[in-house]
Amino acid sequence: MANLAKSGYFFSKNTHSRIKVGIKKIVRMNELPLDSKYMENPLFIGRNRSKAYKDLKNKEDPWIPLNSLFKPIPSSDAATNEWGMLSSLQTLDGDWDMRKLLRLFNRRTIDNINKIPCTNRNLKDKFIWIGNSNGCFSVKLAYKLEFEKNITESPWWKHLWSSKLHERLNFFMWRLASKGLSTASNLMACNLQIDTTDCIHGCGCLETDCHIFFHCQVAKAVWFATPWGIKWDYFVSNSLKEKLNILANPIGVLPIDSADKEDFFLCVAIVLDQLWKIKNSTIFENKLFSLGSTMDWLKVRFREAKYAASPYITPLAIPSIQKWHKPPPHFIKLNTDAAIRDGTSMIGVVARDHLGEVLKIRAVSFPSDNPELAEAYGIFQGLLLASKEGWTKLVCESDAKNIISSLNGSNLQLSHWAAEEVLKDILLMQGLFQDVVFVWAPRNSNFLAHFVCNWCIRICISGT
Repeated sequence: MANLAKSGYFFSKNTHSRIKVGIKKIVRMNELPLDSKYMENPLFIGRNRSKAYKDLKNKEDPWIPLNSLFKPIPSSDAATNEWGMLSSLQTLDGDWDMRKLLRLFNRRTIDNINKIPCTNRNLKDKFIWIGNSNGCFSVKLAYKLEFEKNITESPWWKHLWSSKLHERLNFFMWRLASKGLSTASNLMACNLQIDTTDCIHGCGCLETDCHIFFHCQVAKAVWFATPWGIKWDYFVSNSLKEKLNILANPIGVLPIDSADKEDFFLCVAIVLDQLWKIKNSTIFENKLFSLGSTMDWLKVRFREAKYAASPYITPLAIPSIQKWHKPPPHFIKLNTDAAIRDGTSMIGVVARDHLGEVLKIRAVSFPSDNPELAEAYGIFQGLLLASKEGWTKLVCESDAKNIISSLNGSNLQLSHWAAEEVLKDILLMQGLFQDVVFVWAPRNSNFLAHFVCNWCIRICISGT
């Protein structure tokens, strides 16, 4: 069984024309020209391979995994002639061949290549899905990436979700911005039959979102009665989206001081919500609008919302003081941490015995800005230090919870995929010692290693 729509055939140059016609009548498929390509690669390769592959340009392929959008840049046009497989850029011991990198690439490309972790073990190639941290593909994540790629988040949404509004007000504002309220214009847009399309307050205008919340006589009175005396007369032509963006960023457009911006947005949400309540109470309860009682009620609601958003309404729990704990007798505890700055990392390793005495301190520079990869490399450096010093019983303590969970559960997908090979090296090296325990500790208990890596990266120093 063949899919004829996706199949084709081709003839060599010396095929007679009558044979071609006869075959075409039989197979009924498309004839493929000899220069056909699939995914930018030539389908047919003759004796002149350099001509067939002339359009392939490695420099346009973003092959660096930890910076998936970066395209390698050659040091010169002639350098591309020496490009080959990634293995050709490594030395026999598995490290990057810096002499070759300097000859073939520019400095920025070399910095990005150095962020790819190397291992001395002979590993099989495998596919990595860079859409998430564990490197595993799922249809859900692919759909999410494709969906989010076509959506640009407006400043309004960013401001709304980062605001300190109550969840109920947040939900109302989301419905308003998404045209999800049952105004006459929104119902008509859904092809729903309604009794009247006019404003319920007797304005004689179509009940749209913009009208009922900004330009209705009731809305105008309420907005002008706020402490800022807001008038919307100059914004009649603005859409609802434009008005909401003004409310989120009113400085320079409305008479709002920058110090009042947060209180103003809280007041805005309450005013809009109250205008919707006024509309519903007029329809369903036959209540008459009163500006005085409305403003009094808005003041009460504003005070309540302001109080609810205050961080001081509940007593704060006093955090328990976390202390560093000594390891058992005959054990050495290795505390490790990583600090990241300007695209590179500094590893801090502190070794102490069961008496709490500091035996060794090590700082190692690592060319990666991936936090979990740097934390895993810190534990690996701790094991290298222990192997050099002849320590056989170890407690490896780190504040990287995902890394410790991966090492204890042997489920490497709990951490970032870039750290996987370093974690495998750690587990492989674990067998060289008599006893190794991996322990998670909060930041306060890991203070000394945290201080070492941050201090060393600040003054650009490393060593043991």
